Amino acid sequence: MPREIVLAYPEDRRNWVRRSIEDYYKLRWSITIPLVLSFAVVLVVVGWPLLLGAGSLLAEVLGINPNQAVRGQPNGFLWLVAFLVVLVLIMLLVYVVWCVIATAWLIAARKWPRTDAYNAIVLCRYPKHWIKSGARPPT
Repeated sequence: MPREIVLAYPEDRRNWVRRSIEDYYKLRWSITIPLVLSFAVVLVVVGWPLLLGAGSLLAEVLGINPNQAVRGQPNGFLWLVAFLVVLVLIMLLVYVVWCVIATAWLIAARKWPRTDAYNAIVLCRYPKHWIKSGARPPT
C-alpha cells in the first residue's frame, strides 16, 4: 500500500530554483546526507569517467599534446570551449541520472506514489516529515 505523503508547503508558488535553494537548508540531516552521498556516487560513477573520456577524445581529435599546456597550442582555445560545453552537458546528465535513481528508489523501496516521489526529488516540493521541526515556512 502506498504511503500518504503530506507536502510541507502545499500552497507554495515559488519557482523551482528558488524553492530548491531556500528549502534545501530546511531538510533534516537524516534526509540531506543520503541525498548528497547518493549524488556523489552518481557523479563519481557516471560523471567523472565521461568527463575524462571526453577530455581525452577532444584532445585527440584536435591534436592537443597531453604534455603541454592547452593554452599554448593551436587548437587550445577550441578545446577549452568544447570541453566546457561537454562539462555542462555531463553535469545535466549526472543530475538526470540521479533524479531517476532517487525517484525510483522512493517508489520501489519506500512505496511512495510516483507523483509524490517526482515532487520530492525533481520539483523540490518536500514532504512535511523531511523538514526540520523549527523551520519557518516560505515568505
